[in-house]
Amino acid sequence: MTGTSNCTSIYRSHVLTTWDSESISEVKLEMYEDGNMTVNIRFNGTGSNFTNWFDHNRLIDSGWSTMSQNRTFNFFSLQGGFMRTFFINEAYKGCPKDRGWMIVIDPNVGYFPCGYEAQPNKPAFLYARGENITRWGDNDYGLADVLAVFIKR
Repeated sequence: MTGTSNCTSIYRSHVLTTWDSESISEVKLEMYEDGNMTVNIRFNGTGSNFTNWFDHNRLIDSGWSTMSQNRTFNFFSLQGGFMRTFFINEAYKGCPKDRGWMIVIDPNVGYFPCGYEAQPNKPAFLYARGENITRWGDNDYGLADVLAVFIKR
């Protein structure tokens, strides 16, 4: 793995450039806070590429009992929306009532419409604690130190 040119704490595997030829069967996303795994989501990686693996239709399971392929999401996207990435959200109800499972707040965005996005350190990895969604505006979310993506061939 090599560090990016912008930040020495972000690492990028060469697999991202060879993904299509890797015969990937599963992809797992994990978040860690203080060395403890707080988020785990498994995806079907068969036939995926390095951007479309993160999709609710590929979801195998997660640590959130309320997350399934049958659930309604207004966002479940790697590219996200509204300047958010790795974004899994159920509903927008105005900033204080937005509800979801996880958001990555991008460090290169200068406009943050909701208070929970104004994190002092970015990227910021926000996640719903427990087995259910969180209402982001209640500030009842975890803030992970690490986001990691693993593949299984």
